[in-house]
Amino acid sequence: FEVEDFDLGSSSTSLGAFNVSAKTLYHWNGERREFALKSLLGEKDFGKGKVALRVRRATEDDIDFMEKYERSKNKKREVTTLLQLKGGKGTIASVTTVYKKKAKEGPDQGKEIYLVRPGPDPKRKDSTTWLTKEKIEEESMAESRNWIDIGSGNLGKIFLEIIGCDGLPNMDTGGAFGNKTDAFVSIVHEDCMARTDVIADTLSPRFMPWSQRAFIFNMMRTSSQLFLAVFDSDSNPFSQHDFIGRVSVDLSNFRNNTVYILIYNLYKTAKCEPRRGAAPLGSIKIRLRLELED
Repeated sequence: FEVEDFDLGSSSTSLGAFNVSAKTLYHWNGERREFALKSLLGEKDFGKGKVALRVRRATEDDIDFMEKYERSKNKKREVTTLLQLKGGKGTIASVTTVYKKKAKEGPDQGKEIYLVRPGPDPKRKDSTTWLTKEKIEEESMAESRNWIDIGSGNLGKIFLEIIGCDGLPNMDTGGAFGNKTDAFVSIVHEDCMARTDVIADTLSPRFMPWSQRAFIFNMMRTSSQLFLAVFDSDSNPFSQHDFIGRVSVDLSNFRNNTVYILIYNLYKTAKCEPRRGAAPLGSIKIRLRLELED
């Protein structure tokens, strides 16, 4: 394995590498192991750095999941190719996607309804593809269905749900044609990182309870902070996602087994002094609960 510092404009810099034997991989049972980085021949020796890995043999369920995932990726490639033939993201063909319309029938007849993103509830597709703003807000506050459990600690758990953002800046070109920020949230805690689904073309995204928005972080230390950052997703493989703003959450402020609904302003930095007097770059709304061991 080799770790590199990626550089779009020139060759990447090798930060070091490490070897894992085939025998070790075969008998690995999922426990966390650390490997020190060592410089490759002819490369600069930075003298530090570690990589943590977890490996286990794939089960039949894992193999079935990966086969389904590969099939879904192939379908997405076909759709992407079709979009590129029609002009691709950022063109008139893509920015004229309809995200708002007036309901012609039903209980919301005559009201403005909005396309639910990243998609409707799989169990209620017909009734949740288009909703009013009020119903989207109501749905976003429902209990999350799909939780991702990560981290290697055993002192407690953080239950985190990303509910939504408001007032985000528009990071996309073509705003006059309706092309807006494609927001997602990245979360870092101790030895792990997670991210939500992307909510396309809106400055006030709502992450629905059936989407990827809920995470359980297993804590190694109760004093560790939780870092949240909001990005504008960029589908171009040759460019990076655009950073919007971030916040750090001090978990020592919260009581055990208490549910909190929290709204934080977003800034370019989590440090107070550099952002003094700066206008916030939108806000983020989360639901949080700690479950600590005695």
